[in-house]
Amino acid sequence: MAAGPQMSFRPAPDPEPVDTSGLGLLLGMEAAARSAQTPVELLHLIASDWRKITRADQIFVFRHRRGVLSTQAVSNQSSVDRTAPLIVDLEESLGKYWAGLETKGLQRLTREDLDVVPASPVFDYPHRNLCLLPLKLRGSGEIFTLVMLARDLPWTEQETPLLQRLAATFAHAWEALVGPAKLREAPWRRYLVPGGAAALVILGLLPVPLTALAPVEVVGRDPVLVSAPIDGVVKRVEVELNQPVKEGDVLLTFVDTSLRGRADVAEQNVAVAQAKERRMAQAAFTDRNARRELAITEAELGLALAERDAARDLLDRSVIRAERAGIAIYQNRADLEGKPVSTGERLMQVADPQTVEYRIELPVKDAIVAKEGAPVTVYLDADPLASLGAKLTAVSFHATPVPGGGLAFILRALPDESGATPRIGFRGTAQVSGHRVPLGYYLLRRPFTMVRQHLGV
Repeated sequence: MAAGPQMSFRPAPDPEPVDTSGLGLLLGMEAAARSAQTPVELLHLIASDWRKITRADQIFVFRHRRGVLSTQAVSNQSSVDRTAPLIVDLEESLGKYWAGLETKGLQRLTREDLDVVPASPVFDYPHRNLCLLPLKLRGSGEIFTLVMLARDLPWTEQETPLLQRLAATFAHAWEALVGPAKLREAPWRRYLVPGGAAALVILGLLPVPLTALAPVEVVGRDPVLVSAPIDGVVKRVEVELNQPVKEGDVLLTFVDTSLRGRADVAEQNVAVAQAKERRMAQAAFTDRNARRELAITEAELGLALAERDAARDLLDRSVIRAERAGIAIYQNRADLEGKPVSTGERLMQVADPQTVEYRIELPVKDAIVAKEGAPVTVYLDADPLASLGAKLTAVSFHATPVPGGGLAFILRALPDESGATPRIGFRGTAQVSGHRVPLGYYLLRRPFTMVRQHLGV
């Protein structure tokens, strides 16, 4: 039997070794992205660790909001100085280039593709070839971060899948870390700034009354001023402070020793003149010379009577009485008793407690155009939670010195009849309303005044 053909078996060749260095770097990068705890760690991974797998010389990470780029991280830099010339020029030129693209995807370009002048920092940037890589949200595809890779070697098509895989991995990690709501650009935000500016302009044009705050005191309306009728010394104040008095009640008395002596002397002079006049009148019936002296004697009697009446009047004036009913208002009893005063000097006043008004001291720096009948709101210190209404009745034309210092216009206002009558002497703060002005002028009136006073513009 002939033998069949012999079959021989050759051993299979050994498999060629596979280069797993790039795959290992990619897997390690994805693992690092998933384990990142904060967005700052993701920024550090992109700016620093991406250079190992992409062979980029430098990486810039920009935040993308409404087409505006702001630098967040740069390779080999612990912090970003956004005022640096390169950063400012790069944000501007790269933002214009990115805004002019129709398709917002991976872009390979050179620095000459950017609209920059020869003297700009970007034009002199040492790395010529650039690659723009956007990070997008999964659902909407909205771009929230833009990464720029720079190196000397050109970027090739073979590197595109790797770069896109890196962008998708880090975008997913970023979105999972902070949530899509914080990364998404809400449509209303683009109208926030212009809308807010328009709202401020509209609010600034709203008419509001021009108001000012000033100290106020409750005073009596048309009080009776008690002044010194003679030159003398106050002996005693006969009424207590704020004591009710009736018409004719004694308010205070003066030292009357000399006045009473003058009155007594005048009475004696009148008695002497009357006796002389009677003697001359009897003698005039028989004596011609007595008839001639009678006229002189009568004149002397008239003079003595006039001097007596004047002395009595001065003595009566040493006791001051109330001209009408009310309450006695003065500063301090001790300051009045024993005080030498001159004729006409003010001592106290008598006012009706049910008939009051408000005395407002409006500072010159807060002077506003206030007309009679303008509304006034009063907040008394005794009851700060309640407000009292009033209407302006008088405005002084000239500023006068006030006890607290400075100059002020004196305004007077009558309280509303519907409210309770406040106590005389109460103090507080009054809000005086003037003409209506735009709200913007109301808020900026004082700053404008300070600028005009200090700068003269």
